[in-house]
Amino acid sequence: MSGGAGYVLHVGAMVTGKADPARGRPANIWEVPKINAIMRAVRDIDALLPDDVENWQRANRQWRPPLPVAPFQPDVHWPNGDHGVNRAYSALGGDGRVIQMPAGVLRHVVLTASYGLRDVTVSDPLTRTPVTGFEHLILQGGQSIELPRRDDTMAVYIIRGRRG
Repeated sequence: MSGGAGYVLHVGAMVTGKADPARGRPANIWEVPKINAIMRAVRDIDALLPDDVENWQRANRQWRPPLPVAPFQPDVHWPNGDHGVNRAYSALGGDGRVIQMPAGVLRHVVLTASYGLRDVTVSDPLTRTPVTGFEHLILQGGQSIELPRRDDTMAVYIIRGRRG
């Protein structure tokens, strides 16, 4: 969806060769808080992605027709505010399927549907399960949802659905 890595783990040993406390980077990968859950999520993310997603058409959150339009538009792309997303990669399948990955959700984010969507499910890649209350939604274009934050870190979500 992003045209590159969807997740980059910046530990000190992999960036500068030493700990970087100012950026919260420990020297060693095993010192990263919740590293086992992070590695499990990276390894198991395929369960949430369509088999052929790499062949889908990429869409950006700020593109407007005739360019492909992302399913959702975040209200804020930080650092322009006190909440929002860092990235919101998306892809469109030729059969109407859509997928979007709001990443780096700081506190919370309001996502507005760019067009009508159905069977929208928001999943947490750490647990690979749907977020309670965000399962099989039907949204009209212009309708919004607010994704919650997690207290432990900035969140990432996988949103799947269909146009229409």
